[in-house]
Amino acid sequence: MTKSHFCILILIALLSLPQAYSQASQTGTYTLKSIDFDFVNDKRTYKDKRLLGILGFKKGDDIDAVLAEFGRDRIEEYYRQKGFAFIQVALDEGRLADGKVVYQIDEGPKVKIGKVAFNGNESLRDSALKKVVKTTKKNWFLWPKPYTKETVTEDLWALKNIYWDRGFLDSNITVKTKFTDDRS
Repeated sequence: MTKSHFCILILIALLSLPQAYSQASQTGTYTLKSIDFDFVNDKRTYKDKRLLGILGFKKGDDIDAVLAEFGRDRIEEYYRQKGFAFIQVALDEGRLADGKVVYQIDEGPKVKIGKVAFNGNESLRDSALKKVVKTTKKNWFLWPKPYTKETVTEDLWALKNIYWDRGFLDSNITVKTKFTDDRS
């Protein structure tokens, strides 16, 4: 490569920088003036103070669409961990340029575990299987436990492990989740 080719490459690279910078400034970083939560049907379980603590940013911080979307994900995850399997959180991106973050939240019903059943287990008793799973109908206060997909996934692996430990290496374990008509 000659010197003239090298100079042209540098010139092209320098000319493309302003274009990349202008695209970044269009998507923008904004100083956060307010954070609001709009609840569908005015159904809300958690107060603003708790939700604000989950976000990871606060009023006065610099924010962009990526960080606001990260906050949306954190709210959804928090609700799912509390048993709201059908939570939907939407971010009103059109208000970011005004320094406002607005989340529309539809909590849906809180899902509680009604029954845990094992079918087709001929080699191990239900009692042995129940000892390794975290998904149970009630906690030690006898209140219904909330449903979380993560706990069910952990239970699936715990059941596979108990079978593998006993030599059933090609055991087939599947999970069937059935919700009531009102999705609770």
